[in-house]
Amino acid sequence: MTISQANPPWLGPEDGRDSIMTVGPERREEALSRLLAADGGTNPEHARRFLRYARDHSVPLDCLWGSVDARGRFQGVVLAVPGAGRSAMVFASHGRTEAQRTCTAKLLKYAGELLPGAGVCLAQGLLDPDDLEAHETFHRGGFRPLATLTYLERPLRTRLLPPEPDWPEGVSLESCERTGDAELIATLDATYEQTMDCPALRGLRQTSDILEGHRAAGAFDPRLWTLLRVDGQSSGVLLLNASSDRASIELVYLGLARGVRGRGLGLRLLQHGLRLIASRPERSMTLAVDQTNAPALRLYEREHFRAVLQRSALVLPMRAARG
Repeated sequence: MTISQANPPWLGPEDGRDSIMTVGPERREEALSRLLAADGGTNPEHARRFLRYARDHSVPLDCLWGSVDARGRFQGVVLAVPGAGRSAMVFASHGRTEAQRTCTAKLLKYAGELLPGAGVCLAQGLLDPDDLEAHETFHRGGFRPLATLTYLERPLRTRLLPPEPDWPEGVSLESCERTGDAELIATLDATYEQTMDCPALRGLRQTSDILEGHRAAGAFDPRLWTLLRVDGQSSGVLLLNASSDRASIELVYLGLARGVRGRGLGLRLLQHGLRLIASRPERSMTLAVDQTNAPALRLYEREHFRAVLQRSALVLPMRAARG
């Protein structure tokens, strides 16, 4: 889909000197140099490297906007990368001055006005938790805090391989190779009930969109997706995807329906997943978890996961694109 390049009148410059533009191919390196500079300046080498990456990995750059001053210099830059499941990841330039930060906040609002035209219903940003100025800029741009995410990693070594889980009577597992979308969606919905993992996300996207996003995370292989049944009822899922570079396996999602929690099934399901990928070439398993989800953190710590990074997740829902 295409996005209108018309500037909303309320986003016009307050002092008549700055204007918002959609950045075309001829100025992308210059705009990305501003976007990727950590200090509010420019970083041409990072821009060239990113352009090569975008070309090699088919990263769309159509949603690249900049605010320029009277001399045509970029004061703020925002890039939105639409992805599967009607979502978009948003990146914004740092501001050395209050004027630069104001320009970037306006651009974030601008993105929020135009992205529904590209079919996006949820924009997301990931920030360093200690970068208070970036948080303030995104807040002024309409984004709201979602969660602090802790990124965990575990080496996939044979000596860490857990034993074969001892499943209680009435519990069974099956590969999702033949599982239809309707059952997967119903199971995901059941796992979201009273979830502790980013509960504020519930209702911001249709579950069909979430499922599409899960499939697009890395290299999807339905043999690495597991459905858990309790007394014949689908009651949980474990979704694993190999990373695009085949260096790691991402635990995309692990969830149980409310009625079967507290019985040790989550640990067994995780152990099943670790054994499922034991013979694969990837060297590690990675995941992200809501920092406030204490039961999940204890579960992953038990299976030798260690924190490697934290990021603040912010979201901007777009009602016009839902449905």
